[in-house]
Amino acid sequence: MRILMLVATSVVTDTRVLREAGSLVAVGHSVHVIGKDVPSDFVPPSGITVSSAGATSVFRPAGKASASGRRLSTLQRMARWTLLPQHRNQAFGSWARAALADARTRDFDVVHAHDFTALESGATVAVERGVPYIYDSHELWLGRQRQYRPTPLQDRGERQLEARLGQAAAAVITVGEGVANSLRASYGWSHVVVVRNSFPVRAEIGVPLADHPLRPGLCRTSRCLP
Repeated sequence: MRILMLVATSVVTDTRVLREAGSLVAVGHSVHVIGKDVPSDFVPPSGITVSSAGATSVFRPAGKASASGRRLSTLQRMARWTLLPQHRNQAFGSWARAALADARTRDFDVVHAHDFTALESGATVAVERGVPYIYDSHELWLGRQRQYRPTPLQDRGERQLEARLGQAAAAVITVGEGVANSLRASYGWSHVVVVRNSFPVRAEIGVPLADHPLRPGLCRTSRCLP
């Protein structure tokens, strides 16, 4: 089976994405990951291919380093607090459009959208091709910590979009029972499965990872696919 993953990270340090992709490759699937600003010298693990979609924003043109590491004045911090929602919208929107364009050039049987930032693009290309898609919620998107001005109208729109697209997904997977229960309570979803960010169990134990007594509710990624 050909799996197409979309994730708005550089992939390089995204251990969840790499572990899931590696698990899928290990059981015979092929995986291509479309990331965001992936370093040109990154060599993915064997069996995984990666491409990069860039992103632009009011703070950083595509290809330029982020200014987040620089010391900012009080005025600059206030401007950043005010404009950060616009920056995030532009950056993630630019990436999502580029990722969708890349995805449309590829062949795949299942789309795996990592986090809310990839959900709409992943759902769009999956519907276009008539294939199922999976929503992988790395965190409770609307419950995440924010350090910018409130955006209630945007939050409401994102909640409605997540509810609609998540309901239509073949499966929703997330990192733990806390987030899973919140998603079930918020949206009434009955198709949420937990895939923990866990290290593999030692082979000599001889117990399948999904059934290990120290990992209740754990599901190997490959078992979450149709």
